Amino acid sequence: MRRKTHGSLEAGKVADLCILDGDLETIDPHDIPAMQVVTTVLGGKVVFERVTESVA
Repeated sequence: MRRKTHGSLEAGKVADLCILDGDLETIDPHDIPAMQVVTTVLGGKVVFERVTESVA
């Protein structure tokens, strides 16, 4: 019964998603290939986080 853990964004369910460094709704479509993935979540677990340098 995957319905209990999959299929919608709700507390207690797992998710596969990526967070990008720009807004897909406002960016020029030609600029989409240059966007960077900031975080990737698979099965509810973070599997990738881009390391950024802090400017002090």
